[in-house]
Amino acid sequence: MSKNDFSLTWNADGIPVFKSSQYSIWPVQCMINELPIHLRSSNILLTGLWFGRTKLKMNTFLMSFVNECRKLEQGGFLFQGESDRRKVYALVCSSDAPARAMLRNCKQFNGKCGCDWCEHEGVTVAPTRYYPERGDQSPRTAQGQAEYGAKAELLQEAVKGVKGISVIDILPTFDTVHGFTPEYMHSVCQGVIRQVCNIWLDSANHEEDFYLGRKVEALDERLIAISPPSEITRAPRSIKERKFWKASEWRAFMLYSLVVLHGLLPRAYLKHFFLLVHGVYTLLRDNITNDMLLHAQACLVKFAKDMERLYGLRSCTFNVHQMTHLADGVKSCGPLWATSAYIFEANNHMLLKMFSGTQYVPQQICNTFILGQKLPVIGRQCIKEDTSPSVKHVFQKLSKGNYPTKSRRILERNVSGLGVGKPVFLTASQAVSLAKFIDRDVLNRSATVYNRFIVNNVLYTAESYTRSIRHHNSLVRFDHAASKYGRIIGLYTAKPDCCCSEAEIQACQCTVYTVVILKILQCETGSLFSSAECGVTSHFLKEYTDSYTTVAIHPEQLDVKCIDLKLSNRQFLCEIPCRFYGD
Repeated sequence: MSKNDFSLTWNADGIPVFKSSQYSIWPVQCMINELPIHLRSSNILLTGLWFGRTKLKMNTFLMSFVNECRKLEQGGFLFQGESDRRKVYALVCSSDAPARAMLRNCKQFNGKCGCDWCEHEGVTVAPTRYYPERGDQSPRTAQGQAEYGAKAELLQEAVKGVKGISVIDILPTFDTVHGFTPEYMHSVCQGVIRQVCNIWLDSANHEEDFYLGRKVEALDERLIAISPPSEITRAPRSIKERKFWKASEWRAFMLYSLVVLHGLLPRAYLKHFFLLVHGVYTLLRDNITNDMLLHAQACLVKFAKDMERLYGLRSCTFNVHQMTHLADGVKSCGPLWATSAYIFEANNHMLLKMFSGTQYVPQQICNTFILGQKLPVIGRQCIKEDTSPSVKHVFQKLSKGNYPTKSRRILERNVSGLGVGKPVFLTASQAVSLAKFIDRDVLNRSATVYNRFIVNNVLYTAESYTRSIRHHNSLVRFDHAASKYGRIIGLYTAKPDCCCSEAEIQACQCTVYTVVILKILQCETGSLFSSAECGVTSHFLKEYTDSYTTVAIHPEQLDVKCIDLKLSNRQFLCEIPCRFYGD
């Protein structure tokens, strides 16, 4: 690939259309990996659509998609009169396990040799197949898959789980083993995390040491007290309602879990669960080194191996087995957040809203989808500064665009204040912090403060902002030589060198500084959890105490937000794994 080329993460999945019939749609969707993160979800490509009630013949359906990908990969295309052709590579497929089996023309996970990445045969305890980790398994290769497929076609029976040739075998640069990733949303969030939590709370296990059914009230008290950042769109709700939890709620529960379960789940089981949390957390980072990959792999393999010892053979599901392949998937395809199906699943729900009635369903979906793709272009042409706010609101709602509003004031590049700034007089400690930032004395302590602001498309709020009860966006990690964690007091604009009169100050040319002032948090050096065998600690969980010391930083020094967690009279923070965490 050259720097001008594009790569795609693609997805195919079946979606039931009507409650009273077997009709379903199978969209093929593509995400352009080179787009900025915040633009990917609003620019999904719908490259194929099947509608019917019979079983889908995947090789036939995908043939057009594969042929188009081959043309774009081998010949490329010219963009807006450019002389150099841009090529497109379909490198990663993000689909759940049943869809992967159809795409690969292989047996599902409940069949012999049903794993996508190794030749583990599984153990059958009728009628279920389990995957205990009792030794090394032979890894699959793309060449081996092609040979198994050809042999299966000849013998008319599955070979090592491969039922025949798959049309995706002819995609030139797509690896039919490592191009698929153990999809994070289904395997981890709706998979292992939910599975283990249900084991703890299942009344059938009431005699086991790990049973938490008698401690539900204590769990709920800790859960409901959490006010996460707005990246976690669904605030925590009762563990009694876990049957109705969405995948995003299980994803968030992983971040809370170690503190919420501390002192309730026996130490041996919690240390075991810590291995899963640490491994997955590491693979969600935006920068992952080889050492981090090795540590994550060690944690996840040990977690999978110890499942049978702690919870029995019936806990060794295919989702648990997938944890042993999670780090390899990240090495091949990128961080878990970049290849998860969350964006595609959200788009699936949008597709279901693009038709009405029961006639011409695929045609309605395609027409509505195309219109939706054109709306942002129409908006840029038609929406002006003097356009009615109600019209702007309608376009923003229809196209998910972000158009300027009266309540948003651009202060610097990538920095905006929300609402009306409040004139204030800096306190002595705030003035000292600003003086350290500008490296000279503050002559004018007048300033304007914003309690809500946006930096690089991320929303932050001051600690004093109380209108949002269930979400707090003031606890952050930041980049500073002397400090690392703090609570936001506010975003301030000030002219510290200005000696102009009040009548002149609004129009004067004195330098304006935009800073975030924070209260520094004092963090303990110890770790709540560790594993000597895997060489890891719970570095992302910090016990802290508040302080009255303040510091001023540039807004772009804000790094990631943190979740505030309380345990009796102790306070902990958990860093959001990456800047791109969320729905």
